[in-house]
Amino acid sequence: MGKTKAKKRSTFRYRPTGLPSVKEAQTDAQESASVDVKTLPLVEKLTSVIATERECACAGLANLVFDRGAIPALLQQDVVRRLAPLLIDDNRGIQEGAAGTLRNLSLGGGPEVCIKMVEQDVMTPLTTFVRQSLDALGTIIESPGNPEFKRQSTSLAIQAVSLLWNLCESSDVAVGIFNRQGLLPCLVSSLKTDIYPTTVAIPAAQCLHTVTEDNASAAQLLCGSSDLMKTLEKSLMADGTTSDMLLLKVLTAGVLYNIRYTIPACSFNELLQAVVKVLAQVLDVDCFDVISKLLPEPTKIEDVQMLLNAQQLALEILSNMCCPDGKLQISSFSKMNI
Repeated sequence: MGKTKAKKRSTFRYRPTGLPSVKEAQTDAQESASVDVKTLPLVEKLTSVIATERECACAGLANLVFDRGAIPALLQQDVVRRLAPLLIDDNRGIQEGAAGTLRNLSLGGGPEVCIKMVEQDVMTPLTTFVRQSLDALGTIIESPGNPEFKRQSTSLAIQAVSLLWNLCESSDVAVGIFNRQGLLPCLVSSLKTDIYPTTVAIPAAQCLHTVTEDNASAAQLLCGSSDLMKTLEKSLMADGTTSDMLLLKVLTAGVLYNIRYTIPACSFNELLQAVVKVLAQVLDVDCFDVISKLLPEPTKIEDVQMLLNAQQLALEILSNMCCPDGKLQISSFSKMNI
């Protein structure tokens, strides 16, 4: 569940020789040169002593990442090693731009690029950035103050956690660093929707759902802490039937299911029943009815996507429960009536 990604279809046509045509080779060379012209000046400005130049370079690169040929060119220009230290720059605008560019790299480049990013030590500044951004957001979210400062603080937290999730989803090395750096409590605390917005809680739950899969260290840490388990249980049983809350609850159910073998036997059945109840609640929602009500409003498309993601994940968890990989969960599950 956690580390699998759907393979992207190749955009290149099949050719028996396995070689591109001369025309395509010339086109690729021209495009590569064109990309270098656009990216290289920006990459060089990442190390400028002038903060505004670094900030503009980060913003420009974030927009260029998805251009054809940009990611290979940027990797060749050592952009990850240049961007990574900027995650903990004193300038918040630079932090936001660097995080956005690295996140776009991880999304556009897929697992292979994520692995390269981890190899180039992006995790060292990222772990600090995750802690700083979540701590800062937690202290200001309920305080009166500058709305733009709050917006930027929320954006930084979203970028930090989303980048961490992308890397951990593709790299076991990243998960190992996650364990050693003790990031688990930070992410669990982010599930507290009375403190953090769901826009932060959801990527935190997505990351937790990924890193707790087949991770004995994380499972033992969670089950050994009553505070962490209470936070997970509160997130699982939170009120609210909006799409974002349903997705958050299902992701929390997935985390608890991932650590099921470490949960003490005395509370296993009760917790499993709570998980199944949440999954049933999510699957009971008539998605077609919801879609028909939301789709006339373009701004609600994200809500539809979250509901569909929640229902898909709920089905995956129930499917795993029915698989014969452990007698304990089957015997407990068979006694329930969904």
